[in-house]
Amino acid sequence: MTSAPREASPARALFKIEERASIFHVTLDGVFFGDYRTRAWAEEGAREKARAIVASGGSVQTVQISRTGAILSDISSGPG
Repeated sequence: MTSAPREASPARALFKIEERASIFHVTLDGVFFGDYRTRAWAEEGAREKARAIVASGGSVQTVQISRTGAILSDISSGPG
């Protein structure tokens, strides 16, 4: 008996929010997503796109990095 091939699970989308010279630089999977003047705006921009990714069955990880390189938060959402 042969089993049906498993569908590959989609890769988890990765947002990085990094503070650089008082600007919050956001990337999605290593590609520029946006620059924001406040952390709250950067988080909301990433959150809005993350909702759409999760709604379509994907999963998201969001990492916030301080200007010194320290990880401030690491949050995952969605299946898997």
